[in-house]
Amino acid sequence: MSVAPYDRLGRGYSRVRRPDPRIAAQIDAALGSARTVLNVGAGTGSYEPEGREVTAVEPSAEMIGQRPAGSAPVVQGSAEDLPFEDRSFDASMAVLTVHHWADLGAGLTELRRVSRERIVIVTFDPEALKDLWIPRDYFPEMLALKRRAVATSDALAERLAGATIEPIPVPRDCTDLFFAALWARPERLFEEEVVKPMWVWQSISEGARRSGRERLRADLESGAWEERYGHLRALPTLDVGLRLVSIPRGRRESNN
Repeated sequence: MSVAPYDRLGRGYSRVRRPDPRIAAQIDAALGSARTVLNVGAGTGSYEPEGREVTAVEPSAEMIGQRPAGSAPVVQGSAEDLPFEDRSFDASMAVLTVHHWADLGAGLTELRRVSRERIVIVTFDPEALKDLWIPRDYFPEMLALKRRAVATSDALAERLAGATIEPIPVPRDCTDLFFAALWARPERLFEEEVVKPMWVWQSISEGARRSGRERLRADLESGAWEERYGHLRALPTLDVGLRLVSIPRGRRESNN
């Protein structure tokens, strides 16, 4: 098996990417009555629902090694070639992983193949990110990268005909520190432990990271950031483009 991206990026992932219970509750609700669930691109086990029989698939040995004791059984493998029989699970889920798949169409075909009742996918809509200060004002390469790499919720809906799409509001104090979750905590973008496991951070150039931090530091010191965006610190949640895409498996679907 080839080296997975998170064999390199995933060190320390579980310390800063702790599942947020409010996001977890929305994912759990989308799974409905499913008893058996396949978690594809499972990483360290974030958002695997309690009270269900979960099986995980993850390509990265580094991420598998960080799964806590007692977590769901895991198979090292890829979304495009799931080692399970047809209709093996009530539901399948894929959380913030589809942009890492080598072949999105093949991965979605596999999710359809192994799922009896429903598919639940969490992804980003890059267009909804364009007004977020992090990429717009300081790290524009992030937005360009997301637009190229991330399967938008609308694109997924086209491939999964009949899908429903709903926003996932991200709490101000979200415990899952993906980059957009720092929308009211700019200071945390200077913490190496926080940014190191971020795929989007590691995928932009060193120059972009350095210049963006310099501009942000200057704006924090001068009070310019607080003047423009300080009001965000009082908001309980914000729509930063995180989307939940789900489809009941009984409907006719596109094979695109």
